[in-house]
Amino acid sequence: QCNLVFFDTFNIPFTQVFGKVIGYQIGFVDDVTNTRPIYEAYLDGISLTSTPDPDVDGNWWMNREHIWSFMAMASEMGPGCMCPCCFDGTGEEIQDFIGDDYYCESGNIEIGADSATLYADDPLWDGMGCESDESACCN
Repeated sequence: QCNLVFFDTFNIPFTQVFGKVIGYQIGFVDDVTNTRPIYEAYLDGISLTSTPDPDVDGNWWMNREHIWSFMAMASEMGPGCMCPCCFDGTGEEIQDFIGDDYYCESGNIEIGADSATLYADDPLWDGMGCESDESACCN
């Protein structure tokens, strides 16, 4: 499910964005869908984007600029560690517009993920509980 939250800057220019994002993993997630453009749902997690101006048809979502992505993956280790920064080399490629501007973490310390489990012991994107294959993804 994709939900959009829009915060209007009232045309006040900005150079930095501050905030805190913490999520919880439920079931199997697969970080990024590397074939989708920025204006579609391209990851499991949260994407921060900016939209300076609408396009000629008034579609503001077509001109999004990437700020930061918070990706969730299935597992902290083994084949479930699918983020590009995973040590075991199984990570997926990501879109060019993401670059190095992302965190990627799992709440699941086991190999594999149960489809109905809430992994509440390790919140996502808090920089803690980042051991094994995912340690390079959390900073």
